[in-house]
Amino acid sequence: HEPSHYHPSCSTSRKTKIKKKHYRGAQVHRQVNHRPTDTHHTRMTGIAGLVDVVSDPIGTLSAIRLRIIAFLLQRRWRQRRPEDPLDRFVVLCWRRTGSNWLCGVLHGHPQVLMHNELFNESDVHTYHRKDMVNDKWTYEQRDTHPGRFLREMFHHVVDPSGTMRLVGFKSFPEHYWDRGKPNVVLTRVFGRLLKNPAIRKVILHRRNMLAVYVSMVRSKMLSAYMLHDYSDVQVRIDVRELQRFLDRYQNEYKRYRTESLRSGSLVYEIEYEDMAASPES
Repeated sequence: HEPSHYHPSCSTSRKTKIKKKHYRGAQVHRQVNHRPTDTHHTRMTGIAGLVDVVSDPIGTLSAIRLRIIAFLLQRRWRQRRPEDPLDRFVVLCWRRTGSNWLCGVLHGHPQVLMHNELFNESDVHTYHRKDMVNDKWTYEQRDTHPGRFLREMFHHVVDPSGTMRLVGFKSFPEHYWDRGKPNVVLTRVFGRLLKNPAIRKVILHRRNMLAVYVSMVRSKMLSAYMLHDYSDVQVRIDVRELQRFLDRYQNEYKRYRTESLRSGSLVYEIEYEDMAASPES
């Protein structure tokens, strides 16, 4: 069930200064004084200049993965702490925006240790369950000690080949809610994650909000969430419920951008429509 409203804790009383920093042809916006704003958000452009991309014979998705990996592997302006074996990132998104697709693509990269929905309401989802979760963490234990759980997921590295450089997972807003209301313990951990400048943010957004809502309704009707074509299934749209969804959807993405900018994190934003633009993808 979607909550009826959501109010992001964003202040607009002070201005934010933005300075452009150039990394081998790519413009990177980063915050100078770490103050919040609603009128600016960080969007990575020209990121392919960080790698030697001459052509893309595989398709759009291949190029997108190259751009995201190049972004995540950029030289830090902050030193990595000794206790952080890998650079960390989080995919901030919403259900039915192509997140499983994107996470699968990142998981296929040899330098990325990719998890999935670490804070799913009923389980811990990761591509490395046998090595990192089985006999160690249930979702009840995770919800009791979310900070310790997240530190272990970031620091326990499964890397027999020694090639891993990045570790990340994806996050939905409802991962930190309990029966339609915020879970105080989980939302505190998520807030610290958003404010941590060392954790890079990949914001996956879908412009067609109606398509997101319809896809959510259909998948819930059929209890099918992955790799199913149910475009012929008709759904009934409740206008008031749709409006509540639209309000919260926009507010959550506003919070993603504002809090990430406030923290001084590097942020890469990608649209679902760009991922799906090429049939070869």
